[in-house]
Amino acid sequence: MRSDDFPRRFFDGLARYRWLETLGRGGAGVVFKALDLELDEIVAIKFLAPDSFDDEDNVSARFKREVELSRQIWHPNVAKIYDFGTHAGTLYFTMEYIDGEDLWTIIHREGRLPEARAVPLLRQILRGTEAIHQAGIVHRDLKSQNVLMTAAGGVAILDFGLARGHPSERFTLHTSILGTPDYMSPEQAEGAPVDARSDIYAVGIIAFEMLTGRVPFTGTSPIAIAMKQITEPVPDTLAKRTDISQGLKAIVHKALSKRREDRFPVAEEMEIALATLKSPAADSELPNADAIADALESHLDALFPHEAGPVMPGSAGSVSRVFRRTPLALVVRHDHAGLLTLASEVAKAGCKTIEAHDARGALIALQKRNVNLVVLDAALPHRDGCQVTRTIRSLNRFDLVPILVITEFPDRDMAARAIQAGATDVLSEPLDAEQLAFRIGVHMRRLGFAPRESDGPRTLKRRR
Repeated sequence: MRSDDFPRRFFDGLARYRWLETLGRGGAGVVFKALDLELDEIVAIKFLAPDSFDDEDNVSARFKREVELSRQIWHPNVAKIYDFGTHAGTLYFTMEYIDGEDLWTIIHREGRLPEARAVPLLRQILRGTEAIHQAGIVHRDLKSQNVLMTAAGGVAILDFGLARGHPSERFTLHTSILGTPDYMSPEQAEGAPVDARSDIYAVGIIAFEMLTGRVPFTGTSPIAIAMKQITEPVPDTLAKRTDISQGLKAIVHKALSKRREDRFPVAEEMEIALATLKSPAADSELPNADAIADALESHLDALFPHEAGPVMPGSAGSVSRVFRRTPLALVVRHDHAGLLTLASEVAKAGCKTIEAHDARGALIALQKRNVNLVVLDAALPHRDGCQVTRTIRSLNRFDLVPILVITEFPDRDMAARAIQAGATDVLSEPLDAEQLAFRIGVHMRRLGFAPRESDGPRTLKRRR
């Protein structure tokens, strides 16, 4: 099929969509950019070319499964699927059009990425991966080509063509290995059953690629690369890098363990490990960040000479039901009713609370009190929650304090901004009180606020 002739043939008679441009062509299909005339919205249309496979029924089942699985997921770091159908003997589906480029292209153009840039991207990939796993899906083909990045640094995971839900389902295409050998876990290369930890290995490969500019294993054939994934140790390329922190190196190498039992058990644990590294957030993105930090530390009263009226100590309760020592949380929200509600939920999670209505009150409270946790709304007046987060991170004494950013509209770029600013977690509204309490517990335990004996041991559960 001639690639320059197919768009006309495909869109003839498909009245709902108007072709705009061809975005890419792969071994099994083509992706178009099109206008959905019914919704008046730009979409991407992916189709399987009829001449790209032999077993039509098998590939059709796999293609439809991709759509069904993907529709279960609604997360800012996963591309949304809209509709699917058949036209002129061709299977297709429509998905969210994302104005960006894939991570593979960025790495091959720019080379290795600095830690301060790589960590926020990896955290978003892991958050999307966790959402995929919560839907009962193992992606099986996570790779830098399947990660799109917007101009604002937002990340979206694409392509569920090799994902599967129930372990008994097996889809094959020709006689090729399922997945891409460069990113394939040892168990997947061996043809053994895969689980969430197989995707975590793939994220480890992506991390290695981002930080070194190349994947760890290469070879003259897919089989040769797959064998290296099984038998060869990870090259010492990353270990030799002096500009990468030891903590980040340890996280990547744990994800790349040959035995799946030695990896992070869930993507969320790896994301939290990255979130609690000493913050590599780039202060250069905030004008005069150093000056602001110095002013806050030594001349805060001059910076804010008027009374700190909105700071309210402990109004939501102070009795810990979780910790032997009670952590102090700063809760920041503009509207009074919402502030008290949020502070009450934080208090129920076992924290003493102080409250502030805006950035000024929050920064004054941080200067005066030994705060162990910050929970703040993204939508604050004058300086939003992301700007406040970045300013807090610019103060050395708060570089490891967990910061939970709450957003009403958890779009991709908003989440990216919060993570780039140094947020430890990004939670969307309406808030689930149980999940908020759990997330607070996870972060407080990492700071040494041990649970009471009656609480018993707790293990990490997935973010809902």
